[in-house]
Amino acid sequence: MCPGVPLWFAIGYFSGAIPFGYLVVKWKRGIDIRSAGSGNIGATNVYRILGIKWGIITFILDALKGFAPLFAAKFYLPAPQIYIVALSPFVGHCYTLFLKGKGGKGVATSAGILLAIAPLSFVASLIIWLLVVLIFKVSSIGALSAAVFLPVFTHLIYHHKQLTVFVTLLALWVIVRHSDNIKRLKKGEEETKKIE
Repeated sequence: MCPGVPLWFAIGYFSGAIPFGYLVVKWKRGIDIRSAGSGNIGATNVYRILGIKWGIITFILDALKGFAPLFAAKFYLPAPQIYIVALSPFVGHCYTLFLKGKGGKGVATSAGILLAIAPLSFVASLIIWLLVVLIFKVSSIGALSAAVFLPVFTHLIYHHKQLTVFVTLLALWVIVRHSDNIKRLKKGEEETKKIE
């Protein structure tokens, strides 16, 4: 393993750990986002509390904290090691030490990671997400659909085994993080007309 991997993993983790959703809502409304809406710190809940403008801003910020460290690390680490580091922003977002290990579901941060290491897969998954959200009006169905198709897109576009394995693990992790949403979907209780 390259000696720089632990350093870049730490950089990625701390980048991902910045709880932008929490900070934005605290700044704009003076409340703890974890006690409002769904209680999640992600862009969807920011949208519920502050509206579409701040939801989009939060999504972009959460995506950037996944994109930036990976984009920089690509200049220093070879392909096998970059996939280890690529998990770090996602881990940071989902298990941020700044909020005692309780973070978001990782959709936006995963999007930023994909944009850095598999941009065509990112575009394909984004299209699926948009189409599903427009049809069903449920953001979690869009996120889950994009996650399901992501490994397929990556395999067909890049034909790269290591990359496909990585995005498969990332997609599965996103799905696991949406376990509560899946339970609500089965019961027909998932909130509609919300954009993640």
